[in-house]
Amino acid sequence: MKKVSRINDLCFKKAFSTDGITDPLIGLAKDMLDIDIAELSFIQPYSISDFAAAVKKDGSVALQQTIKDISADIRIASAKANLVSELQVKRGSNFDARSLYYLASTFVANYNRNQNKYGDLGPVYGINILGFKMFRRNKSGEHDNRGIRRFDFWDRYDDAPFPIDFVVAYFEYTKTKFLTQNQEPILLARLFSR
Repeated sequence: MKKVSRINDLCFKKAFSTDGITDPLIGLAKDMLDIDIAELSFIQPYSISDFAAAVKKDGSVALQQTIKDISADIRIASAKANLVSELQVKRGSNFDARSLYYLASTFVANYNRNQNKYGDLGPVYGINILGFKMFRRNKSGEHDNRGIRRFDFWDRYDDAPFPIDFVVAYFEYTKTKFLTQNQEPILLARLFSR
């Protein structure tokens, strides 16, 4: 079994939420969620000095603060939205519910912002990067090696999305199949250009 370390969270935050460096997270969102982010602002950007001060003040309690590894306000075209991302190396109890809780709590946190009440509730997107297999079987009951899953709030009867995006994606890096709609054309272009 791999050793789980809080350093994983710090490295993840540094790679994807360093203030002023938005391309890695924008690229991840494009690839996993198929959204084009025009603007991104981290709610709590990575800062090693802030982390060191928290450890000095609170000791090991600061090491436990991994809720919502990354949280950002984003703009897609002219609409505001939120993006939440979490790294979970080891299977924890109820992570499936926790991942939805993070997304739902981000959605409702916008209520009454600027006194607009429900009008400020906008799209929310979640990306969860997992070091364990959360989805073991496909709909046929067979072993599933697909490493990327995306769930949308969708009307099955009319095959249409809900008017407000509520989307959560999971990237299980211990699996072997990772092609997404954004990766496949690039891979095919590389194969045929040789």
